[in-house]
Amino acid sequence: MSIAGAAPADAAAPAQVHVHLVDSDGAPVQLAVWAVDANGTPVAGSTVGSGGDYTVTVLQPGRITLAASGTPGVINLDQQFPEQYFGGAYSAAGASLFDIAAGQTVDKTFVLRRGVRFSGTASADGVPVAAMNIRAVQSGLDYINRSFTTEAGAYRTEWLPEGTYQVAFDAGPRWDVITRTVTLAPGSDSIADIRFDVAAGIAGTVTMSNEPGAGYVANSIVRAYRPGDLGNAVGAAQPDGTGTYRINRLPAGDYLLKFTGGQYDLDKWWPNSRTAAGATLVHVAAHSTTPGIDAAIELGGVFVGVATVDLGGDPQPMAGMTVRIFQVDPTTGTRVEALGSPVTSGRDGIWISPVLPRGAYTFRYSHDSFPTYPALWYPGVSRAEDATTEDLELRSPPQQRPELRLEPPALVANRIAGADRFATAIQLGRAARQGTAPTVYIANGLNYPDALGAGPAAIADKGLLLLVMPDSLPPAVAAELRSLAPSRVVIVGGPAAVSNVVESAIRNTVGAKTPVQRFGGSTRYAVNDALIRSTFSSGSSIAYIATGSGFADALAAGAAAGHDHAPLILVDGSGHTLSASTAALLRDLDVERVNIVGGTGAVSSAIETDLRALLGTSAVRRLAGADRFATAVAVNSTIFADSPEAIVANGLGFPDALAATPLAGALDAPLFLVTSSCIPQSALDVMTSEGVARVRLAGGPAVLGTGIEQFRSCAPFG
Repeated sequence: MSIAGAAPADAAAPAQVHVHLVDSDGAPVQLAVWAVDANGTPVAGSTVGSGGDYTVTVLQPGRITLAASGTPGVINLDQQFPEQYFGGAYSAAGASLFDIAAGQTVDKTFVLRRGVRFSGTASADGVPVAAMNIRAVQSGLDYINRSFTTEAGAYRTEWLPEGTYQVAFDAGPRWDVITRTVTLAPGSDSIADIRFDVAAGIAGTVTMSNEPGAGYVANSIVRAYRPGDLGNAVGAAQPDGTGTYRINRLPAGDYLLKFTGGQYDLDKWWPNSRTAAGATLVHVAAHSTTPGIDAAIELGGVFVGVATVDLGGDPQPMAGMTVRIFQVDPTTGTRVEALGSPVTSGRDGIWISPVLPRGAYTFRYSHDSFPTYPALWYPGVSRAEDATTEDLELRSPPQQRPELRLEPPALVANRIAGADRFATAIQLGRAARQGTAPTVYIANGLNYPDALGAGPAAIADKGLLLLVMPDSLPPAVAAELRSLAPSRVVIVGGPAAVSNVVESAIRNTVGAKTPVQRFGGSTRYAVNDALIRSTFSSGSSIAYIATGSGFADALAAGAAAGHDHAPLILVDGSGHTLSASTAALLRDLDVERVNIVGGTGAVSSAIETDLRALLGTSAVRRLAGADRFATAVAVNSTIFADSPEAIVANGLGFPDALAATPLAGALDAPLFLVTSSCIPQSALDVMTSEGVARVRLAGGPAVLGTGIEQFRSCAPFG
């Protein structure tokens, strides 16, 4: 701990503390002393003095305290005063604080309390232990004394604060650690004699069986596992230069031993198995070593290849390809799946086999997320009988890099668009309801808050959603209303979102016999609440929850909510609690389960906690990804299955995705969010895994470019 430092050139006049450092009898004490703040951080610029009288220069005046100890970082067994703070405390948290101003000088008498210690002897099998680590812990204080034993086995600790300690004595790996409770009182020197027992262990040698002259295996590791818990090694050791190893400090019991060699060595489970299932248990008795657990590791090799997909004659790396590796018997031609396969290609398309023994191999490959891709045998044949084999070299990867190429699935794109967002909404509505709808929902096409919940409501009413200007009814929308002749029109939002002028224009368009209903409120959440209570008046066992502060997650949730015939409830996602109005809505609808759409940055963990308290822990599920596109993928992959169609919309804007939600409901199709030029690969993966054959593009070329029509991946097959 540093107790000195230079003051800034423009600092105010430093404060000073004259410290009289004495013991409980008033005798002066020679120690290091410095000033610290309430957190124990040094604020002293310098300290001068000796013989118990010191002057401490304080560069950061304020509320401070004092600390004293021997030389920081140096252990002194003869120093009778453990580090302590002004007021008789052993931590800054308990110290007495005082105020000092710039340029002020104060006098303080710092009374130190003498410490206590314990000592004794350490032995093992009657022989003194010449070095021992001692760790003493007391109520948050942690003291570590290392190698304080003499050759005769005698030891003593530093001077410590009085009290009761849990002490661990460690003589090294060949001996069990011993723990004791030691109570230290003033004026006493407690004696704790320690006698170590031999630590239980396993010992043996590791050699190489099929590499002449190799002897033992360099850099090998031996690990001991409890049966049934192969994920956590209980102990491990590395053989020395003669191949000898010893695993120490194992509790008595039975173990499975795994021997792992170098990069191209074959792992082995004792005594001679490639798998844990074929291993034999090794028994270890208390305070004894089980010897002769030897292993001979074999040298192996690996295959390295590349997985690609043919995109119009342009091979691209393909991540996620599953490669099953088969060893071929050269005499009979029979194939046996090799240990450790299948393997999966990475983002760059590279796949690497596990370490395999020498032999001839062939490969069968497919993409689990693309079931429409036919599985093939290397080098691209459909029958195993026509497959080519590759010989595995040892120690280094083969020169050849087997290329495993798949053909892409056939997806058909169908664009639905108009000249602008209002015309696009009309076209999307026509695709959803073939030119008729009992209910037409109207929302502001220039802003999203009131309209986010309208999509699931329109799905529930088997209706559609049209967009308008806040202060005018676009002529094309008026014409569409006349053509549709709906039984009811629902305006979502108050006059600030859809003006009374627009409402009057709508009433004039549909005629007096068609009721026009408005759902408004003082906030977007009040609008959403009113809309849901009307549309889902009979209740709903499930609800979706998304933030109303942004549109992306709510757009992803709309189609899924429609699939489940559920409302989409908007919340202030940044809140530290679930609002009373939302809780009341959930109760009034008799909601039993909720899906939160979006990460904790969108809907806080505090809201999730309140939902679990209201509905039950298992009744709340969060569907989220790293960004808005991944969140949409998470929603769709969870909620939808075997969908022949899908809808994509630009996730960086709201109008087209908003109007496309009723179409998603009519088709019972997922709605994916994309950029203007490419589709996230994870979205393409889910489309294929769900059996999508037709993709509807919601929006014109300005919002969804040709890259979307060509199903261009944002990170090609990564």
